[in-house]
Amino acid sequence: AAAPKRKPAPARPAVTPVRRPTAAPSRPAPARTSPPQTRRPTTVPELKAQGYRLRGTVSKSVTASSIAGARWNAADTYYVIRNKVIPGTQINAARIEKGMGVWMKK
Repeated sequence: AAAPKRKPAPARPAVTPVRRPTAAPSRPAPARTSPPQTRRPTTVPELKAQGYRLRGTVSKSVTASSIAGARWNAADTYYVIRNKVIPGTQINAARIEKGMGVWMKK
């Protein structure tokens, strides 16, 4: 038994794209006037170059808060141990070790 022949599909009319009015070219955004951002220092030489000084070293009798005061966990306070620089905003008080250097702006 042979399969019945199918009729060819009717031809579709050509579709012309609809032209929409184009917008006027936009102006470039105005330049930002904010001061340049300095990146977070990651090494001791970068701390020195950005104006930080070693204020003291944490020991058994000298705490970070006795060196830095209320700014012990401020964004402009850094802790250095074994060549690793940790900002005050990311330091956990329980993780401040003996031997950590406390760096602050001059």
